Amino acid sequence: MTFEKFTQTVEIKFWGMVTPIMGEKGPIMKTRTFVYRLLHSKPGFMAVLALVWGAVGFVAGLLIGRVMGFFPL
Repeated sequence: MTFEKFTQTVEIKFWGMVTPIMGEKGPIMKTRTFVYRLLHSKPGFMAVLALVWGAVGFVAGLLIGRVMGFFPL
């Protein structure tokens, strides 16, 4: 099998696998629809806000802890 034939075979198999995944009924669109519905509901939006602010607080705590580590007590 030549290299060109091998690459053509791989490309055909790749697109044969990716095309159904990206279709209207595929898992990518189902996940996108689920996330869209979750974010556009009040409890989902509040959960995302809590996660984002939790991450902000965590990173701020890490930075403050690092700065405090520079100054021995």
